[in-house]
Amino acid sequence: MSKKIIAIILAVVMLVAVLAACGGGNSTPSNNTPSNNTPADNGKKDEGKKDEGKDSEPAKEEYTEKYVVRVGIMDPKPSIYYDTLIEPWEKAVTEYSNGRITFEDYASGAICGMGSGLDAIRTGTIDVAQDAFAFYTGVYPYCELVNMCGVRCKSLQAFNNMMPDYTKAFPESMDEEFYVLGRYVPCYMAWILTDKFVESMSDLKGLTIRATGSAMSFVNGTGAVGTMVASPDIFESIKLHVIDGAFFSIGGTNTFGIYEVAHYATTHPYYFPENSVSMSRELYNSMDPEAQAIFDKSRDDFREAANNYSACADPDALKMIEEAGAEFYVEEMNEKCAAEMLEVADQLMKEKAAEMDAAGLDGTGALEWLNVNAPKY
Repeated sequence: MSKKIIAIILAVVMLVAVLAACGGGNSTPSNNTPSNNTPADNGKKDEGKKDEGKDSEPAKEEYTEKYVVRVGIMDPKPSIYYDTLIEPWEKAVTEYSNGRITFEDYASGAICGMGSGLDAIRTGTIDVAQDAFAFYTGVYPYCELVNMCGVRCKSLQAFNNMMPDYTKAFPESMDEEFYVLGRYVPCYMAWILTDKFVESMSDLKGLTIRATGSAMSFVNGTGAVGTMVASPDIFESIKLHVIDGAFFSIGGTNTFGIYEVAHYATTHPYYFPENSVSMSRELYNSMDPEAQAIFDKSRDDFREAANNYSACADPDALKMIEEAGAEFYVEEMNEKCAAEMLEVADQLMKEKAAEMDAAGLDGTGALEWLNVNAPKY
C-alpha cells in the first residue's frame, strides 16, 4: 500500500513539472508575445508614447475676430500728414493682420483735434487720435519740459529718435492711460507775422501771438503776449486783427491758408513741437494677443513713417503754398536772435525743472539728461 501511495505522489509531481515547462509561468514569453528584441518592435517601442505626447500638445489658437479702429486726425484726407504718416502705418497694420484690423478715418478735425484728441479717446468717441501731450498743461510735466524751446537736437528726426529713450528714462502717466503708438515732431515752428521777419526779440515786443501749451511761457518770455486760439481760427483772428501773428508751423500755415493773411515766417531752430498718436488702452487690452503683437510691431513702422513725414512736411507745404501763388516768405532765424531766445528758454527750463523737483519729480535729472543726450542723436 505504501508503495502505491508513493507512486501516486511521484506521478503528481511529474505532472506539475510538465505543466510548468509548457508555459504556465510568466518568466518566459510565449511564441505569440514579442520580446524587446524581436522583429515585431522594428525599433519603434516608444512610438506610441511619442504620438501620445504630440496629441497632448495644445493646438495653436487661431484668432479670427475682426477690429475696425476709428482714427481721428486734424489734417484733411488726402494731405501731406495723412499720405505720409497715417496711411502707411494703417496699411502696415492691415497687412500684418491679413485684413483682420482695418480703419475708419475721421479727418479735418471732424471728431477731435489737437488738445481734444485724448479726451475723445477717454469718452470712447474715437479709438486712435492725433494730439499733443504738451497741450495738457500740468498733466504731463516731463513732456512739458521736453517741449520747451531749449532742446539742442540737431534735426527733427534726431528728436523723434530721442523720444523713446527719454520716455523710458522718465516714464509718465500717459503710457498707463493710453497705448502710445508714437511721439514725434512734425516740423519746425516759426514766427508767422503779417509784415516782417523776426530779426531780434525786440521785433516781438507787445505783439499778440497765438501760442499753446508749454510754448505759452516761452512766447511771453520773448516780450510778446501769448494767447490761445484754436488752429482753425488763426486765419480769421489775424485777418480781423484780433492777433498779430502766431508761433505756428509751416505745415499748419499751409493747411489753414494762413499764408493769405500773414506773409512772413521766421523758423525757430530749437523748438520741437511734439505731437503724438495714441490708442485707447482699454481697446488694446481687450484685443487678442495676436492683434496686440501686430500693434506692437507697427510702432517701428510708425516711427519710420514719422521720420519720413518730418523730412518732407515743411518742403512739401512750402511747395504747395508756392503753387497757390501766395506771397509768403520764409527765413531761418539768425544766430544772434536764436541765442537771445535760447537764454530765455534755458531759464524757463531751469524754472520748470525746479518746479518738478518741488513736486517730488526728477526735473533736474530730466533736464540734465536732455542737455547731455539731445545733441547725440
